[in-house]
Amino acid sequence: MEHHFTTVSGEQLCIDSKLIEQFDFQAFQSSNYLTTDQFYVKGWLPKEYMNNPRSVNTDYASLFDQMKTYNEFMYKSFIFNKILTNTDKILKRPEFFLLRFPALYFNHGFKQKNTIFTLGSLLESWKYFSHLHTMDDMGEVLLITLLYPQHVYGYRVRGWSTERQDFTEMGIMGAIDDCITEFESLNKRYPWQLKNNHTYARQLIKEIQ
Repeated sequence: MEHHFTTVSGEQLCIDSKLIEQFDFQAFQSSNYLTTDQFYVKGWLPKEYMNNPRSVNTDYASLFDQMKTYNEFMYKSFIFNKILTNTDKILKRPEFFLLRFPALYFNHGFKQKNTIFTLGSLLESWKYFSHLHTMDDMGEVLLITLLYPQHVYGYRVRGWSTERQDFTEMGIMGAIDDCITEFESLNKRYPWQLKNNHTYARQLIKEIQ
């Protein structure tokens, strides 16, 4: 049986329903340790692996490979630049559209509202809307990948500079309601996850390199 969904652009995508399941961030959090660097989620460590280190079912090589894939994908500039170059391809491939990565994380500042969203939802937001666009200190366009509260003085963003083709951080003041609303909407639009997320993540990296 196939699962069909419509993207923001009106594109009809379909994927084998056996490959996906409903995404529940609370359930995800309860079954994984999140490795963080202040406000960044750098990786996911399944509790079943960490709590039972001598389990015969633990495949540490697979776990290491999975974490390496996720970190390369979102923290290496040359890989992320290729993701942007292949935006149209990703938006037409449901197995890539529905990929989720540690750094695709919305830190609202309230644990019950934090979530992880799909790669496709972020790419199409950048392409069709401007809610997650801002200007950096050089007057260049910055595509926001992460928003998090900075004490009581507003928010900080981590984003991709389209000119420098690299990640940068900066504080952001003023009205950001549209930005927050858009981040909250990303996961609501596509509330599914791939059962073998890391397999398709490796496939995407292989195809774009």
